[in-house]
Amino acid sequence: MVAVCRLVSGAYLAWAYHSPVRAGHVAYPFTFTLLWLSVFGNSALYEIIHGGAAFAEEAMVHPERGFYSLLAQYPAFTFSASVATITGLLFYVTSADSGALVLGNFTSQLKDINSDAPGWLRVFWSVAIGLLTLGMLMTNGISALQNTTVIMGLPFSFVIFFVMAGLYKSLKVEDYRRESANRDTDRDAGASGSPELEKTSLAPDELSGHALH
Repeated sequence: MVAVCRLVSGAYLAWAYHSPVRAGHVAYPFTFTLLWLSVFGNSALYEIIHGGAAFAEEAMVHPERGFYSLLAQYPAFTFSASVATITGLLFYVTSADSGALVLGNFTSQLKDINSDAPGWLRVFWSVAIGLLTLGMLMTNGISALQNTTVIMGLPFSFVIFFVMAGLYKSLKVEDYRRESANRDTDRDAGASGSPELEKTSLAPDELSGHALH
């Protein structure tokens, strides 16, 4: 599931920033995710290792309560729980919005690369994603989806490696084109300032005067 979300996010970023890739757009989300998993993951392991049997059992029986149970072990629970809830809400809303945008662009004929799908199509995909999620929650289909994700995780990892290789190749080609354009620009600038070009740009009588001297 995370891999699919990353692919959708990658397609959205490719649409939003198709000109030179900016390091911050890649580094900031990765750094935030790394810090989040490192801090809260290690905190949960610390609680379990140091006698938090009740916390471990509650996290296993009720996974949706595990994160808030971890936050309850520390001071200012109300504030931290509120910040975590708002952060998670923003994550899901922005992910759904970017997913609806990408699906809308995939299922419509765009006039050019700078245009987007019509608004009604993005609303349709947003509603469809919301209804699908609600239906899976009501029919307890989340566990089946989780099992499918685990089974498909290993084969799909090879697809991710191919995507990484393709991205690396595309970036190398883009760098080569940029360097070629810069060399052509420098060559044109040097040619415009060369004495031979200045001499040929003189009038015929000026050329004869230079020849006499």
